[in-house]
Amino acid sequence: MPPPRLGSFTPTVRYRYFSGAECIWKRELVHAYNCHLIFRKRFDCDSPIFAGELRITASDTYRLFINGQFVGDGPTRSERGQAYVDHYNAVDLPISPGENVIVVIALNKYLAEHGQPPKDGAIALALDAHCSSGCALELRTGKDWKVRIADWYRKPAPRRFSPIGFNEHIDFRKAGQDVLNLRFPDTHWESADVVDDKHLAQCYPRPTPPFIYNHIFPKAALRWGKTGSLTGMMGVARHKAELPAASQGRFKTWVYAESNINDAYVFFGCDNHARVIVNGESVWEQGAPDNQFRQHLSTYEDAWYQGMFHGHGIRFEPNAADRVTSRCQLKAGWNELVVDIDFFDKCYGFELTFCDTNSNQRLPLLNRAQQAIDENNTWLWRVADTDDWQLLKNTSEEIRPYLEPSHLTEWDYREKTEIPEGVDTVFRRAEDGGLVLLPGQFVEYELEAYAVGFLKMNLSGPEGSIVEFALSERNDLTSDRISPINNGQWLVERITLSGNEDQYTGLERRGGRYLSIHVRKARGPVIITTLMMRAMRYNNERMGEFTCSDPVLNWMWKIGYRTTELSTFDLSENCPTREMAQSSGDTFVRTHQLACMWGDLRVSEKAIREFAADQLDNRWGRAMVPSGYGDSIVDFALLLPIWIWSHYQITGGEALIPDVFSGVRNLFTYASKFEDKRGYLIPMERSRNQVYLDMKLADAVRQLPNVAGLQAYYVKSLEHGALLADMLGQKPMAHQWRAKAKNLRTRINEDFWAVNQALYMNGEDGNGRICPETGAATNYIMLWADIPPADRATAMLKQLFPAADEENLNLWPDGEGVYLKHLMADALLKRGCCYEALTAWRGFYGSMMNQMKTIPEAWDRSWADKLPTEYSSTPSANFSTVSPASSRSLVHPVGIGAMWHLMTHICGIKPAKPGYREIHWEPMPGDLQTMNARFPLVNREEYVEISIEPNAQGGRCITLSCPTDIAVESSNRWLASNDYLGIQRNA
Repeated sequence: MPPPRLGSFTPTVRYRYFSGAECIWKRELVHAYNCHLIFRKRFDCDSPIFAGELRITASDTYRLFINGQFVGDGPTRSERGQAYVDHYNAVDLPISPGENVIVVIALNKYLAEHGQPPKDGAIALALDAHCSSGCALELRTGKDWKVRIADWYRKPAPRRFSPIGFNEHIDFRKAGQDVLNLRFPDTHWESADVVDDKHLAQCYPRPTPPFIYNHIFPKAALRWGKTGSLTGMMGVARHKAELPAASQGRFKTWVYAESNINDAYVFFGCDNHARVIVNGESVWEQGAPDNQFRQHLSTYEDAWYQGMFHGHGIRFEPNAADRVTSRCQLKAGWNELVVDIDFFDKCYGFELTFCDTNSNQRLPLLNRAQQAIDENNTWLWRVADTDDWQLLKNTSEEIRPYLEPSHLTEWDYREKTEIPEGVDTVFRRAEDGGLVLLPGQFVEYELEAYAVGFLKMNLSGPEGSIVEFALSERNDLTSDRISPINNGQWLVERITLSGNEDQYTGLERRGGRYLSIHVRKARGPVIITTLMMRAMRYNNERMGEFTCSDPVLNWMWKIGYRTTELSTFDLSENCPTREMAQSSGDTFVRTHQLACMWGDLRVSEKAIREFAADQLDNRWGRAMVPSGYGDSIVDFALLLPIWIWSHYQITGGEALIPDVFSGVRNLFTYASKFEDKRGYLIPMERSRNQVYLDMKLADAVRQLPNVAGLQAYYVKSLEHGALLADMLGQKPMAHQWRAKAKNLRTRINEDFWAVNQALYMNGEDGNGRICPETGAATNYIMLWADIPPADRATAMLKQLFPAADEENLNLWPDGEGVYLKHLMADALLKRGCCYEALTAWRGFYGSMMNQMKTIPEAWDRSWADKLPTEYSSTPSANFSTVSPASSRSLVHPVGIGAMWHLMTHICGIKPAKPGYREIHWEPMPGDLQTMNARFPLVNREEYVEISIEPNAQGGRCITLSCPTDIAVESSNRWLASNDYLGIQRNA
């Protein structure tokens, strides 16, 4: 379908877009978790439509169909009380003269996610169209719409990851394949309820372009084979067990060992607080009911969130680091195994297995409800604090195939066999017959490219067949499978077949490069005729380009571009699979990447407005907005005025500044409450108001009560706030903020400068003593914020770089994080240290690029010689993990924020006036001999281009091409005498 139109950022009440329309849902489910509903409305159209539009929004997720045809997904994520409205041109809708039907599948997770807050379930839709007959067509959501629970989404489903919702477990036996079609009988459906519009009360037209889609197919089969017996896997699948809705429960079974097992450990999976007890001894406990999430819920009705399932919910799984705590012994014969679960009525169940400590192999142990091998039942249960053990009755004789699939896949025995001919290309060739998988068989694919979007499958097989699939970022070459549990995420999803051809398209997007499919249970073959990713990306029409004589810089641009593209949607996400959230610090860096990549900063403007609105005068602005995450990062909050000013310089958009200035004023009003008598900013409640600076400083610099780097942030923030105040005529306010910054800069120079080391020290401890440690991170921040006078800056640079091609890596004692690379590049290049910047990039990114195709959160150059080239999974040496990036998604665009400086400093193209109305051109190409680059101008259709070629004098010809109406002020300050500048004008 043609994309919806875009609008401005002007908010208005809901009735402006939905006059006469009601917010609808099922009233008793407005606060239900992971709630899937389907709405239908029949309507008549007397003649073809020649004008009009359809407007729609939802509390969380909608998928819109008309007459069985897909129309669109949405909406853009927003904060509570706000909604972004999608507009579709009615002429392009598949509406025909006569009777029609509109269908909306809606999901409301009602969770405090990192990428969006919990909202009461609701949708609103309005269609206004003009027909060729002269009649008007109006359609509004209201009580005359039909609704039912989309019960083919099985509940409760496992949490995919604590901040991002649930896995999809779909039972197609309950899904009418014709539910989208006009003639589907819906007379028995309930009428929709009119519900409160409090979370859709203020509406905005969609401010960013709709996504564009393409299909990504499997490229190569990686593994093929069959799984073995499930012996040794134990657990309870709640939807297959006859249990009351008890909030707490205790489960017991007897585990039989043929001989003593002196060294085993337990692998265990469950969303909730749980304890595992073997022979009366507690061997594993995960979390406390409120552990690690309540403080993250902001001020949202946290009393309503019970247990780990409904909060931020950090889950614990015994892994290599935790095996000491999950170790146990089993005696020959029968062993009592007890599992306690809190909030059991809210979870999907649990699963566990015993593994050999040395081999990591699952032990093929039997478990029975009674101490008898021929006993068929496996578990007893009782309500907590009672002694009444009852036999657990299952609705299926064999319960194990219904346990949580991510853990089943992790623990499966696997037998790999030769990949049959044609498996690689079957879906590209669209051959008759498709891919045939027998019961127990699996296949793993590499896709044509890393993709973010919706998996699509058409498949058929015997009724009740269970097919499991997972999309992952990594393929560990040392493993026999694509990891189904990765970075805390449970990746495997499940389909139960209807016996007919079932068509699956994921309702929530997934991301990755590697796909596994497994037939867990079936009475015959399963045939897959369609398999592809409906990949989505931001709709940018213009693309920046950069190539030069240095392959490391080329890789920086290429991988930075691709990584950013994979993480920019309706939000500027820190990564598209794990947090899926818009972080202020990450988005500040992303602003600059998008400017040189696409010349499109609508995502930045939207984000600035959201973060400015979130900055109140009684708390720090939150680290993620929109979000259900309540914590703040103080230095990220201080970026707000710096970010606004930078956005203005790039776009020239003055109208934004008065709209968001209240956030800046609130920021400094609140910050002033935490200044000590010297003027230092000392934030309190650091567990909720963190100081970040860089990931690698977690256990060092940023834990100090007085962080020197944070004071530098505060200086730079105050000075940029003063620039904004000047623009708005707020002279007294600007003067006050400048004076405060000046005094604080003086104080930093007096207190933290280490004369003998010619560097700034990291901070001050709780006793008011200056800590003698110095480090690169603190000192690059000082340079970025212009804290040192010129002579000190020169001395610092000699410490950071003993020579232009020699970086002092001893000043990174905890290793290098990627976040500071943007600030580091800025600090070096604005002082003309081009060769130093190139040395840092070549060392840091150069060692990384041989290992990864995306950007991790941290990297240590010393690991490069331990790792095989093109290693595409968790970096490891001698089978032990060495990369802290292994605990995070590998897709972090912030990690290559230095690519912005390829435009502004290496190519030398900076705005002399806001919005590039004039250009200051001062190239700094260092030792680069050739270059071809072009960058789209923001808010214009044109590009600026630069080329470098050798000249006859042994130097270089450096040429800038730009539009005729842009004045250029050029400088050869950083060039050799035989380098020549030239300017060409584009018509």
